[in-house]
Amino acid sequence: TDREQDAEKDQSRQLRMSPNQHYHIAESSQQSQNIMGWLSGLIDNPAIENFLLRLKDHLLRCILGHEFDGEFHEFSDEDRDHLVIVNNLMYEHSILQ
Repeated sequence: TDREQDAEKDQSRQLRMSPNQHYHIAESSQQSQNIMGWLSGLIDNPAIENFLLRLKDHLLRCILGHEFDGEFHEFSDEDRDHLVIVNNLMYEHSILQ
């Protein structure tokens, strides 16, 4: 709703980050995007090569609490198959600092 969006904008203006935080992402989002639909619109873009595999590897690393050490850990297809992205949706956030 408009009220929620206005509240999020107000919160973003008041947001104070610790110097130790690398980033902050808003907790809620109204904008969703079907991952497969988004990818199909970028089929000729080399930047999205293996996007879904890399996304799942990233999510698994975060969920399992693996610290990023400069190396990208690749999980098995079986590991990736256990990760379900609900409704195949990703969400856009209006706050990213």
